Amino acid sequence: MSINISKIFIGYEEGKKLFNMTNIAFQEELSKAYSLKKSDLSPTFIKESYKGTDYRELYKVARDNLDYNLLLEDGSLIQLGYASNKQEQIVDLRYAYYESPSEVATYQEFLKEIGLNPTQIEECGSSFLDDYHQYISEGTLKNHVTNVRYDFSMTQYEELVHPVSHIHIGQNNEIRIPVSFIMTPSNFIAFILRHIYWEKWVQAIQYDDNFKNHYLKSYKTEPKLATELHTMEEKFDLHFSCS
Repeated sequence: MSINISKIFIGYEEGKKLFNMTNIAFQEELSKAYSLKKSDLSPTFIKESYKGTDYRELYKVARDNLDYNLLLEDGSLIQLGYASNKQEQIVDLRYAYYESPSEVATYQEFLKEIGLNPTQIEECGSSFLDDYHQYISEGTLKNHVTNVRYDFSMTQYEELVHPVSHIHIGQNNEIRIPVSFIMTPSNFIAFILRHIYWEKWVQAIQYDDNFKNHYLKSYKTEPKLATELHTMEEKFDLHFSCS
């Protein structure tokens, strides 16, 4: 059981729309937007991620090698990728969010600091993002950072021990929360918005019915896992699910 590759690309576009609707600016790495393959990640990043490299160093490797699909306005990274078999069936998914490790002002605050007035801030869009990201790289280290990763792997599945679909929270730990369905990029981005960018999410969910409908809709169409991939015993275990 899997999902169609087209759903990955549709979910990617829907996820970007969620960021736009909550006024979170981002830069898109276009060379990866047309592929969305796990194999797009650089060998250097893959090597460092398996080594348990220091978080800030791993983040720097990702930035330097353009190992992201979306670079958010606060410097955080979104990675999205799939792998398929010879029959073009998805057998592996990996989505990741890497929080910027530096304690810095928001993009809007940065624009004010460099002397832009409200009208100029509204009109400039992402024109100063490169300057902002340089500012981020020189910022003070945060005391705590949160990274989130979603994995779907047919080959690594082991009943109860290693869920076929699961979410990792944090770095270098064994937190692995089962998920009873196959997430798309829009599901993952909705999760990040809800739990990481809560202030912007709650503002939109309370006062923008269009966003609310779009957000809730993002979870409604994804297939539940078949019984052979989410057994009765696993259903008794704590897991994420959706209607």
